[in-house]
Amino acid sequence: MRSVSPGSGLIGFLVVGAALMRVETGQTSARFRLLRGGTEGNARLTASTGVVLLVLLAVEGVTILAIRPLLSLHVFIGLMLIPPVVLKLAVTGYRFARYYRRADEYVRRGPPMLLMRMLVAPVLVVATTAVSGRVSRSSWSALKAGSSWACTR
Repeated sequence: MRSVSPGSGLIGFLVVGAALMRVETGQTSARFRLLRGGTEGNARLTASTGVVLLVLLAVEGVTILAIRPLLSLHVFIGLMLIPPVVLKLAVTGYRFARYYRRADEYVRRGPPMLLMRMLVAPVLVVATTAVSGRVSRSSWSALKAGSSWACTR
């Protein structure tokens, strides 16, 4: 059985990378974060996930224009949307939880805009959940179509 030493594989890469980042930024070890998390990391992850979703949703929207010949692509892109949607919900949910549990860093950053908290976010979460559902009846199909429209607005 092979032992894992700090200089081998992924662990070694992370340790060396962390040491280099500490030297580059001049951060003290108490404030240093290996993956540069916090509110800045949360904002970067939210934004980059949003860009991925925007591209995938745009392609998904194009496939709707000619659904018959592009059905397999539509389904494939729909399946590809699942991980970024889950990640986006998790990242924004994490920020929500940290802010309302009064974590200093998130409270200093401030709450999202009131309109986003009270109207847009809940509607998008419900619409996203409905869009990712399986179509089995005409009423459900109409709900899915309406949800798709809400997600693109």
